[in-house]
Amino acid sequence: MKTKLIKMTALILLVATSILLGACANTKEDQAKIISYLDRRFGKGTYTIKQEKYHPRWFVTLNQYPDISVYYTVSHDPLSMSSPYISTNFDDVFGQLVVKDFKKTTKLGKDDIRYDTDVDYVYYARLNSIEDLKASYDRLMAFVDFMRDKYPIILEERYLHIDMSMNGLVLKGLTDDEKYVRETIVNVEKGQLNIKSYEDLYNELKPKLKTHKDKPDGFTIHADIGRIFILGSDTFEDFLYKSLDLEGVKVEDLKDLVLQPGETSPTYAFRSPDQHDTTRIFIEAKNLTDSPCKLFDATLVNVTVDGGGEIFIDPKWVKLGYDDIKDWKDPYDQLKISPPRTEAEKTEGISYKNTKILFVEKRYSKAISKVVFRYEK
Repeated sequence: MKTKLIKMTALILLVATSILLGACANTKEDQAKIISYLDRRFGKGTYTIKQEKYHPRWFVTLNQYPDISVYYTVSHDPLSMSSPYISTNFDDVFGQLVVKDFKKTTKLGKDDIRYDTDVDYVYYARLNSIEDLKASYDRLMAFVDFMRDKYPIILEERYLHIDMSMNGLVLKGLTDDEKYVRETIVNVEKGQLNIKSYEDLYNELKPKLKTHKDKPDGFTIHADIGRIFILGSDTFEDFLYKSLDLEGVKVEDLKDLVLQPGETSPTYAFRSPDQHDTTRIFIEAKNLTDSPCKLFDATLVNVTVDGGGEIFIDPKWVKLGYDDIKDWKDPYDQLKISPPRTEAEKTEGISYKNTKILFVEKRYSKAISKVVFRYEK
């Protein structure tokens, strides 16, 4: 019995010793790996390094920044193809510090700048129009100059991005989840600092922006292709930015077309760039002003969505297919409006908010083949 106990104890001690020796070996290897990296990154003799007492983590202080300490550690993940790899809080520490110090020296007005772990730096510009962009851009460049002067080591990193998020500008082709216009202004890749000039930024944004505010009485629609559009608010030109292809005519040939007051344009057809999508959208724009205007400035008033399994009609998605009788619900019922009864309603549609809607059934099915919208205001 005593012999068995001695053998088990010896075995436990042997395993514990092996684990301890392995850990010590890993610690030495990890430290050597980190020092090798630091020598390559910052140069020998440019830093001090000290291991944390009860953790395989090393705190590093650069001679250039004696009051700043960052940590480095080696991660061992048996499931990772890149293991072991070095991890550090260098970016977080210096990123938050440069933003904090910059804000102490510079007034940003309504703007703001933040360090974000996922995307590096984001400058938040509050704009009334694109003409306000220059002041915000100049403040962002002041931040870059501050970083270059006080914390040049950040710009020496292999990768870095500074984005500008512009609140107050609206894209013609706004997607469902876009609330701000966002552009990368500064990036460092492979040691090369790249800065987008103000002129380039302005010239890229200008043609993409809506030249008018969305009308409060506009009617929001989203087919199962393209992007959201607003009947009674979006212009013909806005619709050209909905990720759709114009059929049968070139955009260039339409630029100089003029509509007289009250005149409605011919019908234009759009389809998805994806040839597998069979839905098509037909639109007409109208000059709602008292003076002649270009087709591109005319307001979207009539739309027909031909095909598709569902469609967003503010404020909900409406199912159009008839695949399962149990799940079928009349689209008028889905919008909580009565179906057309009179001949006029069957031709022109049912009034819903400030629009008339007509759901056209397929010939041999209750499924909807197309939806017709006519703006009434």
